[in-house]
Amino acid sequence: MAMHNAGYCYQVGVGGKKDKSKAINYYTKAAEAGSTRAQRNLAILFGRSGQPEKAYFWLCVAASLGDTGSNSFIDKLKPLLPTAQVDSAEKEVAAWLNAPSPKKQ
Repeated sequence: MAMHNAGYCYQVGVGGKKDKSKAINYYTKAAEAGSTRAQRNLAILFGRSGQPEKAYFWLCVAASLGDTGSNSFIDKLKPLLPTAQVDSAEKEVAAWLNAPSPKKQ
């Protein structure tokens, strides 16, 4: 939760200047540790940064881990992506979810 909160502070500029790079860094650490809130926020940042495949990946991970709030974003983003990007991202999601790792325990 602390990594998610640090990412949020950098995203919106709480306590200092906004820093998208640092926000992505902290959100990524929290997302890899299993925080669905961080996964969704990371997806939103990637989407705003013109990286829709990364956004789709993290939204799908979050949804797979029970974050129902990600579903509406998935429904909006998926039709905008080429089928090959959707397929690639979904394969990466499956691999991420099936990889043995303490990040999802």
